[in-house]
This record gives sequence, structure tokens and C-alpha cells, in this order.
Amino acid sequence: MGVRVDSIYFDSNYWTAGFNGKIAIATWMQSQKLDEKWYPLWVAFQQDESYVRVFNNNRRSGFSLDWNDNIAYTEPEGVFSDMAQQDWEDMLQDQLMQSSIYSLIEDWINEQGHDLGTRLREAYEWETSEENFLDLCEANEITFDYEGDDDEVPA
Repeated sequence: MGVRVDSIYFDSNYWTAGFNGKIAIATWMQSQKLDEKWYPLWVAFQQDESYVRVFNNNRRSGFSLDWNDNIAYTEPEGVFSDMAQQDWEDMLQDQLMQSSIYSLIEDWINEQGHDLGTRLREAYEWETSEENFLDLCEANEITFDYEGDDDEVPA
């Protein structure tokens, strides 16, 4: 998928989650099936080994991105090898504008933070549920003795 996660965090007060890491743009494009649709752009990102670093990604305070791409300095290769450099650069600019690739990556990062927060919240709610507590006690044969008046035994 082209994503390296360096750290994950979860804020149970605001039910937000996120990650810090690095996204290899060309590999990410492949995982999203965008390499076929925007092939010249994918070739340039692949040639440049472009990536984006994700910092402080959470839904409450947002995230910052450090884009490391220099596709303007790439050269036409493969099926584009006979293309003039200026035509190559113009085509890449057109594809950047048409694809909105940077916005797509930002939206994907937001979705991942949202999904991560949802999964972690659900796991937290299960782990702290009465049902889970009772299951754990039963599985580990833990019983409790109550000393006191039978009329005071909680339900």
C-alpha cells in the first residue's frame, strides 16, 4: 500500500485517532488503482521516489504534511521517452491539476484516522464492558463472595 506507520495514537476524551508516518506516493497510487488512470503522473512519482510525511494526524487538531516530490525534474521514460521535456512537464502539470492527487491523499489520510478512531473506540468499549468483564471472570474461573445481608445483595 506504500504506507509506513511510525506511531499510532488515540485520544479517548475526544474519540480521535491518527498516525505519524510516510506514504510512498507511487505505491499508494497503485493501491488505489490510480496508476492506470494517471499513468504519466505515476511514472513521474515512481521515478522521483516521491513521498509525503504525515505528522500529528488526528481529527481534533488535524495534521501536517511534508511533501517530498520533485516530479518537475523527472524525465520522460518508457512509452514517453520520445517526448520533449517541456511537453512532459506540461502533461504532468495538467495531470496534477486534473487528478487532484494531493487532495485525494489528504482525504485518504482523514479517512484512515476516522476509521482507526472508530475501531479503537469500539475495542475500548468492548474491553470496558460489563459483558466482557463477566466473560473474563467466567473463563478464568473467578468468583466473588459477598458477605452481608442477603437483602443487600446487588442485582
